[in-house]
Amino acid sequence: MTDKEKEILKYDNVPVRVAAEYLNVSQAFIRWQMKHNELLIGCVKRNPQGKCRYYISPAKLISYKTGKDYNVVKEEISFNVKYEQLLKLKELLDKDILTKEEFEQEKTKILNG
Repeated sequence: MTDKEKEILKYDNVPVRVAAEYLNVSQAFIRWQMKHNELLIGCVKRNPQGKCRYYISPAKLISYKTGKDYNVVKEEISFNVKYEQLLKLKELLDKDILTKEEFEQEKTKILNG
């Protein structure tokens, strides 16, 4: 997973600007394509005043760009999240903030969660 993809995963809803940069297209392109159901990376909702709100899924965006199956991307995301959590947990153990027992308990929660 690239650094840009890791950045994208930090969002629940990827901003149009970030999606456009990632796909190397304009923000207007993203908006037009999503409004016309040509770019299936999320959805568009209109409020009562007619203003559009764009909801872009990190996994769908990465899947679209990489050509990988959406479910494969979701599994990779899950793996990367767990990996990052384990690294942070190990750091706490190494700094003696956690005991070995606490580390093992938290590690089990992460791996089973």
